[in-house]
Amino acid sequence: MGAPGHRRVAARSTAFAFVALGSEGREEKTLVSDQDNAIVYGDVGPDMEQAATKYFLRLGTDVCDGLAKVGYPYCKGNVMAKTSKWCRPLSAWKEYFGQWIESAQPQDFLEINMFFDFRAACGAGELLADLRDHIDKRLRLSVPFFVNYAQNALLYKPPLTFFGGIAAESLGRHPRTFDAKDALRPIIGFARLYALQHGVRDTNTLDRLQRLLEKGAIKRTLYDDAVGAYDHLMRLRLRQQVANAGRWVQPANDIDLNALTQLDTTVLKQSFHQIAAIQKQLQSDFVGAGANL
Repeated sequence: MGAPGHRRVAARSTAFAFVALGSEGREEKTLVSDQDNAIVYGDVGPDMEQAATKYFLRLGTDVCDGLAKVGYPYCKGNVMAKTSKWCRPLSAWKEYFGQWIESAQPQDFLEINMFFDFRAACGAGELLADLRDHIDKRLRLSVPFFVNYAQNALLYKPPLTFFGGIAAESLGRHPRTFDAKDALRPIIGFARLYALQHGVRDTNTLDRLQRLLEKGAIKRTLYDDAVGAYDHLMRLRLRQQVANAGRWVQPANDIDLNALTQLDTTVLKQSFHQIAAIQKQLQSDFVGAGANL
């Protein structure tokens, strides 16, 4: 296997998975979603390492460039399979997750959240099953991970006034707006965190919540709060993006409070109260009881 040609042929036969991450991994893409992806390939011997690295990086570049040509923007943070850091063998990915689980602080999760939403878009799903087994084992040994993750999910403050109304100050890029993507983060994070704690391997937010309910990991009232708030906020977000596209304006996540109907506003207030209830449960289950996890 010493000849370069033989090594190139062997690299092509190495098992791999092209991995969707973030909203793509959760199957929750919107009109403003960009690319978030990676490649995980099987470990090879030292004599094959260079050929495998070169082959899969070229593959990742071709796929990402092709996605960009058909309308999926490149990731601004460069989290793509065309980047050497995110086109790695299975052992390297195990090291990544091990480091994140052991060392991540609350402020770090905004950048690494997407990696816990991975799914195989194509390729060898058994590689990702192996990776999930590794993650589950590491999580069982790491109480601080769950505490720090919960603290990150508590950073978002629902824009509610003392009397329960929607705060008038700008939370988006313009006056009297709020960012629907930011508002959805605590719900998505809630589902992700409990899924990681209870070994749920679904990645879609609503699927995670359903599995958690079936396992008895969350109560029906909490499930209803999370699903209700998620559905309404996602509906407002997609409606806004479609309206933007219809006016030939760049789709965005900012929702104009003045443009909402009275019914929309009433349900939105309820959604923010539901998010507050979810965060209260996170505070109770993880932050307040961190030493007992």
